[in-house]
Amino acid sequence: MPNGGYALGKYTDGFSEILQRLPNRKAIAADLGLPYGTYDNYLRGLQSFPPDLIPKLFAITGDWAILEFFLEPLDLHAVAKVKPNGIQKTESPDVYRMLMDITERLGTTTHEVRRAKADAKISPSEYGRIGFFLRDIERLCASIREVIKSEVSE
Repeated sequence: MPNGGYALGKYTDGFSEILQRLPNRKAIAADLGLPYGTYDNYLRGLQSFPPDLIPKLFAITGDWAILEFFLEPLDLHAVAKVKPNGIQKTESPDVYRMLMDITERLGTTTHEVRRAKADAKISPSEYGRIGFFLRDIERLCASIREVIKSEVSE
């Protein structure tokens, strides 16, 4: 009986799809401190994944799809908190590297938009790809702000 518990259904199915894409299932279950049978129930959508384990799951796997599953419907984006790197001033190589990454992603996004508009319409999958690149740019911009903010001396 799939999706047989309280508060299960399409939301559990969506998250279980993310779990199914993760490799090393037994290692993940062990790292989460769960019996594999319990983790397998989450994989198959028979039980809801406990919200308190989501940060640990992300820390173990590093898979951004885990966070995006919850944030995307809210039109929010996750940004890694940046720690000061000890370089005093905004001439930090990290900031320059991040700005170069943004420039590269802007070029990719521009290419995707031009390609999508070639037939005078944008398909849902093209819109999704473009949205992915734009969210990645927003994430990088927020990271740069955090780096610069951490280097501001008072």
